[in-house]
Amino acid sequence: MDEEKKEFLNNEILSSSIFAGLTRNRIYKQKIDENDRIKFKNNLKHKLKEYGRGYKTKISDTEHIENIKRFSDGISAEFGKILNGNRFRIGTSQKLLNLYLKYLWILGWISEPPHCPFDSIIIAELGLGAEIKFTKFDSEEDYNSLVTAAAKKAKDAKLSIAQWELKVFNRRFLKQNKLTP
Repeated sequence: MDEEKKEFLNNEILSSSIFAGLTRNRIYKQKIDENDRIKFKNNLKHKLKEYGRGYKTKISDTEHIENIKRFSDGISAEFGKILNGNRFRIGTSQKLLNLYLKYLWILGWISEPPHCPFDSIIIAELGLGAEIKFTKFDSEEDYNSLVTAAAKKAKDAKLSIAQWELKVFNRRFLKQNKLTP
């Protein structure tokens, strides 16, 4: 694939990831400047691309969790003044980073990511829907509880976490749209 096509796809993936991670998430304080929102989203795109380059080879769970925390803390430090609670939560960080990595992995641009995007659908599938909301949590402990629950489900299905989530997502999509496989 030539570089222009690859860059186009990557920009679409970045936009999709950010849209999915921020849409039903009251992330901004009220009455912020539109230029601040643009700078914020451009920074997210830049950071996601930067992190994505680090996943060309397999990385450990520990390294991945550190990346999520660094992403969350870095964005909070730079853009806290426009964010609710002055914070870019770990729940939102993991959703954006994990979703972006999922897209790159499916395209064959990186190795399989260690985890999956944890959103309301996957959290409900884990039986934790009422306990944890990805838009609200901001602790490594909450994230680790999701990883542990997903690892168990994946192991029972003889799949990795990323493969298990992809299967769950595809099955749910087919069911919601009344399609047959």
